[in-house]
Amino acid sequence: MAKVLSDVYGRWPYTWEEREKVLELEFPLAEYQKRIDRMRRHMVEHGFTAMLIYGGKSSKANVRYLSGWESFFGDTFLIVPADRDPILITNSTLHGEPMHSNIQVTWVRDFRPAMGFGTVLKMQSPVDYVVEAFRELNLLGKRVGYADQRSVTAYVDRELREKIHGTELVDGMPILAALRKIKSPAEIEVIRQLATAVSLGMEEALKAAVPGNTEHDVAAAFYFTAIKNGCDTSPMGMRIQSGVRSSMKNVLPLRGKIIRDGEIVSIDTSADLYGYQSDHARSTVAGKSSADQIRLLEACVEAQEAGLRATGPGKRISDVIVAMEQVSRDYGFAEWDWSCGHGFGLDLVEQPFIVRESEAVFEAGQTFFIEPMIVPTHMGTSCFEDSILVTEQGAERLTTSTMRPW
Repeated sequence: MAKVLSDVYGRWPYTWEEREKVLELEFPLAEYQKRIDRMRRHMVEHGFTAMLIYGGKSSKANVRYLSGWESFFGDTFLIVPADRDPILITNSTLHGEPMHSNIQVTWVRDFRPAMGFGTVLKMQSPVDYVVEAFRELNLLGKRVGYADQRSVTAYVDRELREKIHGTELVDGMPILAALRKIKSPAEIEVIRQLATAVSLGMEEALKAAVPGNTEHDVAAAFYFTAIKNGCDTSPMGMRIQSGVRSSMKNVLPLRGKIIRDGEIVSIDTSADLYGYQSDHARSTVAGKSSADQIRLLEACVEAQEAGLRATGPGKRISDVIVAMEQVSRDYGFAEWDWSCGHGFGLDLVEQPFIVRESEAVFEAGQTFFIEPMIVPTHMGTSCFEDSILVTEQGAERLTTSTMRPW
């Protein structure tokens, strides 16, 4: 049974009975339970009595993966004991009211809101609530997995270690990384929905990439269509540039920049759904294109096709880079080649890392962005980035917007 704190200020009761009436879980409860059960099996293997998982504004994924909760700001801790129900502690609450804080998206019954903008009358930090919970669960002095230590703010980490002195905190991030590496069927379905929405958005952005429009016109076309088709936000914003300016690659649209006839337009979009990330890019030419521009764009398209042929379960990840670089070399663009790739999920960058130095092999169920990129500074950016699912048969391109829009 969830602990109801007497020091919480709230006009709308947030007991489980009240919360259950308005639940809006992103995944079925069974999906979350599978994740918790898998993590507990790993905990036993590592000799952990519990896992303590941190989440903040810049590191939301692990807590959201297990609980559904997302911190808008502040600090969150999820405690998952080996044999008890999880406890969620956070000061990311709005208006001094837990029920105004997206609480309907978490299945965790024991939800403890801590100090945040007058949320509670008893002025405690989230760490104080963690210490209380550790005492209740008899975790003080025990061996506890701790993730992700790299994302915890220094003052919170210092306070935590001082107040649970004697408790052995061991890096638990390898457990979370292993759990999240292979996407479940439920996750893949969400990622497919996201890919459909951003593909539709990209088609509209490409239509808007014409002489006379501004770079912001292109961004607006993507935003409107992607959000209309179900995306939640655009976490990284839109990276749209035209002409030689596009060789800077990851810069925002320039206010008042008019797209001119014959300019390369680089469109690099971001969007998310239930926290799952998309990073989707296309390059095109506004109006009349030159033979050199078409050759540059074709080199990138063919590089991606070569990279996909090198993808499949058991195949070396590094072979994707080798295949893409070979195409760039054949076209004479080796000097300007920046081809890369990276896994994605609830984080924009996660396993697998598509780099030449990787000794890993692909596994079915992994998702990654393949990103052939050639950037001659005197011409602009040619980049075709897509969401890829590693399947038992090879690879599936999930984003389906036009590859050759020129």
